[in-house]
This record gives sequence, C-alpha cells and structure tokens, in this order.
Amino acid sequence: MATYGLREGEYAALYFGQGGKCAICQVATGNARRLAVDHDHAVEKKRGMRASVRGLLCSGCNRMLGRFRDDPDALMRAAEYLRDWPAKRILNEAKHC
Repeated sequence: MATYGLREGEYAALYFGQGGKCAICQVATGNARRLAVDHDHAVEKKRGMRASVRGLLCSGCNRMLGRFRDDPDALMRAAEYLRDWPAKRILNEAKHC
C-alpha cells in the first residue's frame, strides 16, 4: 500500500466501499488473489500517486483498462459492440440483397 500512498486502513475502506468486489466486473472478490490498486498514470505525473488511485480491480479488469489505454471512448465502443453486434445488422442486410 505504501507504493500508492494509501494510509493504514484505506485499502480496506476501498474494498468494503466497493462491496468487497472488483469495481468493474463485480465478480472477483480478491479471495484467491488480492484486488489490485488501480491508478491513473496521467494524474500520478501531475498530482502524485495517492491522488491517482481510482479503486480496486481484479487482474483481468486491470489488464483490460491497460489494453484500452484508459480510453473511455474505446470502452464505450466496446460496450456498444457487445450490445449491437455489427454482424447481425450487416449479415441481415446482405440477406435482403
């Protein structure tokens, strides 16, 4: 916790404040592997490590944010993709041609 500048009890406060689960998937509890402290690298550079802490994530969700380069627009596109698959629309239109 020293790495992120968290004071004693703050990890636990985050954990219980998030309902004891990963803030994104809401499945991982940290029982098998402790939830990671997620932070914003841009904020870290400007305001320091502690100010950059966003919450606790499982390793899968933490890696996902990294792969999306913390880009909320890309994550929104991914969510929309899952809601409305392009293939359903495109292949349905192709049937009518």
